[in-house]
Amino acid sequence: MSQFSQDDFDILQAMLFHDQPDLVTEALDVLTSMNPPIELWFALFDLEPIASFEDWSELYASESDVPHHHALMVGLLGGMVLQGADWIENVTQLSLMNGLLTEIPKWLAKLHNLRVLNLSYNPIEEISDVIMTLPLEVLTASQCLIQKVSSNIIALDKLTTLNLSYNQLETVPDELFNLDTAHTISLRENKLSELPKGWSCRSHLRYLDLTLNPLGTIPEALIQCEQIEVLLLNGCGLRSIPEWIGGLQTLKMLALGANQFDELPNALCTLKHLEHLGLWDCGVKQVPDSIGELDALKELSLSYNQLTQLPPSIAELRVRELDVKHNPLTALPYGVRLVSLDSKQVLKLSDSMNEWTELRTLDIADCGLTELPDGIRTLSSLQELLLSENKLTSLPEWIGELTALKCLNVWVNPLESVPSDVTALTLDFEQWDTFEEQVVSMKSLKHFGLVNNTLSFIPASIQEIQGLETLNLRDNDIPELEDWIGTIPTLQTLNITGNALSLEQVKLFMSKYPHLKVVQ
Repeated sequence: MSQFSQDDFDILQAMLFHDQPDLVTEALDVLTSMNPPIELWFALFDLEPIASFEDWSELYASESDVPHHHALMVGLLGGMVLQGADWIENVTQLSLMNGLLTEIPKWLAKLHNLRVLNLSYNPIEEISDVIMTLPLEVLTASQCLIQKVSSNIIALDKLTTLNLSYNQLETVPDELFNLDTAHTISLRENKLSELPKGWSCRSHLRYLDLTLNPLGTIPEALIQCEQIEVLLLNGCGLRSIPEWIGGLQTLKMLALGANQFDELPNALCTLKHLEHLGLWDCGVKQVPDSIGELDALKELSLSYNQLTQLPPSIAELRVRELDVKHNPLTALPYGVRLVSLDSKQVLKLSDSMNEWTELRTLDIADCGLTELPDGIRTLSSLQELLLSENKLTSLPEWIGELTALKCLNVWVNPLESVPSDVTALTLDFEQWDTFEEQVVSMKSLKHFGLVNNTLSFIPASIQEIQGLETLNLRDNDIPELEDWIGTIPTLQTLNITGNALSLEQVKLFMSKYPHLKVVQ
């Protein structure tokens, strides 16, 4: 500490704890260049000595009122590494997010066993050679200012995952696509207008995200990507879909939204393993009738297009989501079992709803509805009616006539009343607070839900609902399951997905009440 006078110490410490990032980085640069004894670092940071990497990680992740806490912790870690801390060889995973780094720190090269590195949210402009000797398997540098990637990236011969999303890249070196071990590459939202032509990673590449890059065409190098499963090309300025797309038979997800296509090739409908197909906002006027051949399809998004009709074969799909919102549709094909519509469509098509005899799920959530059209009354086979996040102040009395309903979701609507004869009802907690007394006395209610409400307890009055068969409590903060739930005599299914329950708690509950189907 003899290198520093008390004035030097005070000035450096004031800079480190300043709210201006430039002063913080200047102070850290001074310390790093001088490499003083680690005791001085701890004194400047007003910290007790840190004995292990785990202690540093805990400190890095902790909440702090210090303006640039993460940057200070990153600087401190560098100091400890430069001092030869005895735990360096144990560091295999490291996050330096929000560290105010303008370049990749040279001291990282000393972490010889580092396999996972996250540099996101730093103003770094280049993926430099500093890290090229490391045995990295995962490298993430998202939301930086990266404009250049070193061609020596090919030296990362163990790299499986590379994420350089949300940067300033206009080009990438050929070597990036010659990483033989890489199975996941994300270059989302850069400035790439073209990619290298030859890819030696094609036999391993499974996931490629090129979203929001001005490519103009789908890269032909993909033709030989024998294992590609996820291909994301939303907003890439595409004008056509090549016929060779049909050769990518391993594809499970294909995102082509926010492009402009004059037509959709039949080859698109030969992708037998495709589960998710996104074609929203593509100017599409017609969908090939062969769409019905996509046997594995689970989600199909066709919203914001120019479709006036859908092919009859679309009814053959057994999807869990069919989004056709914001299209000038004049009808739905016979046999459709599930559909998402907007308010204009549902009002326009109301008179023909009596023909939708196979419809099981109608999703008209979040579309500004103030009332329900009478046509819904004719949907006698409807099992799910999703009305969340609309502007409904009441539900029509005839809603109780839809006795096949297993889910009536009115979450986040300014309801002033609810009908007393519904068979299903899903509420938000504010609605529950208003209608609790009425709900627990409903005689027809079989399926009830309080979902996505940050509930930390399950209201005990729910057990008063006579004839309750399904209780949906997904996406809350419920920490425990009380025994009274398992003793509701008519309850058959309990959904607790997305709660703060331990696996041990759930297993114990299920062992006590084996008659219940617990969805988790």
